[in-house]
Amino acid sequence: ESAIKLFESISGWKDADEKAYACQKKIEEIKAKNEFIRKRNRICAIVICSIIAFIIILNSVIIPNVKYNKAMALMKEEKYAEAHSIFVELEDYKDAKTKALKTAKVGDYVFFGAYEHDNNTSNGKEDVEWLVLEVKDSKALVISKYALCRKPYDERDWVWTYEAVYDPWKSCSLRKWLNDDFLKDAFSASEQKLIPKVTLRNETTFNSVTRVDSITEDQVFLLSVDEVNRYFKSDLERVCRFAGSDSTYYWWWLRSTGYYSVSAATVESSGEVDEHGGDKNNQYGAVRPAMWIDLSLL
Repeated sequence: ESAIKLFESISGWKDADEKAYACQKKIEEIKAKNEFIRKRNRICAIVICSIIAFIIILNSVIIPNVKYNKAMALMKEEKYAEAHSIFVELEDYKDAKTKALKTAKVGDYVFFGAYEHDNNTSNGKEDVEWLVLEVKDSKALVISKYALCRKPYDERDWVWTYEAVYDPWKSCSLRKWLNDDFLKDAFSASEQKLIPKVTLRNETTFNSVTRVDSITEDQVFLLSVDEVNRYFKSDLERVCRFAGSDSTYYWWWLRSTGYYSVSAATVESSGEVDEHGGDKNNQYGAVRPAMWIDLSLL
């Protein structure tokens, strides 16, 4: 534009007018080219955004919906194993977690409830993963895949009372915590309704003599010696660690009392069942809650 002004200032001299015209044409060509590039870039940006949006919708809505409908069809055909694997894959899509629970069989892992158990409070609660031990009468018995915390079986100062010695599970602090604080913290009100109270047969071993001392009704509980031997066929199946931790294994509590009045049975870090047990006030015992879930209410 400066050149044009200079040529115009000497209009009529030699070919100044032609040069001014040529400069004007060049400027118009450059402006047209730049406008074309801007329009092309806008179109490319729109196309790229549209493709990204389509991929997102495809992966988050279309494909999951197709898989979900397929799983529902399999469920109606009573092909529960196939349906379960698809529901597990879908994770948070619609009610896939609930459907995965409803179609679970023994040996499957399902998600239910949420609890802080990875030792990282900054990321909030984690979904709790459960191993299905038994499915019976439209109910599933589950135990947490990982240890959820470490607590004493009974945090009270030891008192030699009939209740403490001969009915340890009924009176221990861990049972109270599982059926109160843990239940309320890990499960919503609607989830709590899916966890029925069940009648438990509790054994006490005292001076190497086993006897049935009490019946309790619990929503959340620990497995007994008899149950942990029945549902886990080997030490390897019983080993336990914390979510997000290394390969370190930890010992965990059972609800059966040990051979002595001050002890409760445990599963050792090796997976071996220790019926002699550990001191009830040992604060390092890992806790693997167990419960029944009423599948008919899902």
